[in-house]
Amino acid sequence: MVFIAGFGHIAVGLASGRLFADPRARRRRAWLTIAGAVALAMLPDSDLLPVWLGVRDHGLCGHRGILHTPLFAIAVGLTAFLICRARGSSRAIRAGLVATLLVASHGLLDAMAQDGRGILFAWPFSEQRFHLPWRWIPDAPTGLRLFTHIGMRHLGLEFVYFFPLVVYTLRPLWHRFFAGPASSPGQRLPA
Repeated sequence: MVFIAGFGHIAVGLASGRLFADPRARRRRAWLTIAGAVALAMLPDSDLLPVWLGVRDHGLCGHRGILHTPLFAIAVGLTAFLICRARGSSRAIRAGLVATLLVASHGLLDAMAQDGRGILFAWPFSEQRFHLPWRWIPDAPTGLRLFTHIGMRHLGLEFVYFFPLVVYTLRPLWHRFFAGPASSPGQRLPA
């Protein structure tokens, strides 16, 4: 059993984590923020676990069911807000909004997929599934089928589409490792 979300979800989580990480925080805490953002961006695909265990992939309990709805994103955001507020965080509202947007981003990206069954944007008022008019993201196969020729091609296309977000996220690391030592205007470098 392989659990790999689309590369686009991972890239959005990485970029969001860097965007919302506290720049004054220690490096470990910043990377934990990024890891949390990636986990939130991929959370809706946890609906694949029961499918891989043999549960019928249908309706609200199947893939792109209830966990891909805006209502679920709001519930996750509200939970993040309440947890942060209970811990006395001054950023509880921000944490709730970021969590909501990250989880909701998953459904939006999946609604741009070329294939698939669409997203239940109006649930619980309607079980109609919707796609966005821009369907430019390939719908990579799940599980071990991801490692087929078509799966690798779709993953490669997603990598190209979302590469700018990965560059944004990893730019500080690349700069630190490849730019060499930083020098201040009055500092002399050894000859």
